[in-house]
Amino acid sequence: MSESIFTLEALGFSSMQALNEEIGHRLVLCIAQALPVLVSSMSAMCRSSVCLESAFKTGELCHVQQSLLSDTNTGECSYLQDMMGALEQLAGKLEVRFSGSSSGVLPVTLGDGGRIVLNLSPSLIPDDLLLSASCTKEEFVSQSYSFVPIVFSQGINAMQSLGFVIRKKPELVQDIINRKSLTRLNDYAVKAGRSGGEALAALNRHYQAGGKRSAKDVESFWLIRTACKEVGIGRAVNCKSGKDRTALELSISLTQETIAAGLASPDGYEALRGNLNRGLSYAMTGQNNGQPNAYAFSEMELLTFPKGWAPNWKLCGKVNT
Repeated sequence: MSESIFTLEALGFSSMQALNEEIGHRLVLCIAQALPVLVSSMSAMCRSSVCLESAFKTGELCHVQQSLLSDTNTGECSYLQDMMGALEQLAGKLEVRFSGSSSGVLPVTLGDGGRIVLNLSPSLIPDDLLLSASCTKEEFVSQSYSFVPIVFSQGINAMQSLGFVIRKKPELVQDIINRKSLTRLNDYAVKAGRSGGEALAALNRHYQAGGKRSAKDVESFWLIRTACKEVGIGRAVNCKSGKDRTALELSISLTQETIAAGLASPDGYEALRGNLNRGLSYAMTGQNNGQPNAYAFSEMELLTFPKGWAPNWKLCGKVNT
């Protein structure tokens, strides 16, 4: 008893009730942050016949949350675990329907037994999208779907660099997360009948035991993104504030997607990425916090970013994240 009280005091809580109240408060905040992301992700999935066919076959809509948080930083590691906890809570509570009815800012209502019902409009699905698919639009929207969350994480900032020098744990938290998440992704692919694709095979080879991966494994972002597209899974990216590291990843992913689609020459990669860094991603930093546009990166962070990730130093300034 005295040991448990000592532990609570060390955590800053006077009683189990205070601890449980804090857990409940954090859970509500995290779920409130997660729901708009899931609405956006699932709305985007409605424009992909692969996503809809996988969902129809499994009865589940699967979403990958790709984190840029550093698990070697105490605060960001806590945020990462909070996010995972909220998504797992939603996995047991969220039900997705295509009823067309919704209320409030988000199309979310509360159902029986504490269920959270996400009511998406059937109009999100183009009428001709499923003409050659294994189900019709009418068949698809007549069902309800559960939710499968998957989290991959890869820190890319200065904290991650320092963590590899000073950490004492034999294995990084993000490695444990990624290994379990890869298993869940493969399980979903098998259920969806899409486990034999090359993109998924490439991702599995990348994470195989004994595989060589860099400390800041940015190659995984492209591999996860292409595997999600192949299997039929939604995807979103986050960092701590959702404006700096996330903006850099968006610029890179949009550049890669544009070139892969044949809309730009590979020779124009750096020019396109640079313009995206100065454009939408840069403007988003100011819209996010109401301050002048600037990436909140220090000289140390610019020097320690993975190759090809750092923005022009002239775009950086002293702003709060």
